[in-house]
Amino acid sequence: MINELTALDMPAPKFVDGGIYFTVILNSVLAIKPAKKITGMHVSNTDLVLAVLREGPKSKAEIQQATHMTYGKTKYAVEKLLREKRIYKIGKNRSPNTVYVPIFDE
Repeated sequence: MINELTALDMPAPKFVDGGIYFTVILNSVLAIKPAKKITGMHVSNTDLVLAVLREGPKSKAEIQQATHMTYGKTKYAVEKLLREKRIYKIGKNRSPNTVYVPIFDE
């Protein structure tokens, strides 16, 4: 599977070992335009997290790295999005293998 994805220039799958289950996450290739810098506009931390998750499933550490937020702000934004049912998690609490995925309204 990895060889086929590589041959098609697709992103590698993400493997999540949850102890008693195993998940493989396949990411689609999306054309994501870089964000334009807009002065004087406030973007919430939850919006930043959602923007990062639209690129594919990420752990809290990956979200923190991509958004340049502190650990506390990242944790708070992720927990708020979970409570609002705007994202869901795959994995166990406190596991470094846990990833978060946005829920898209259709």
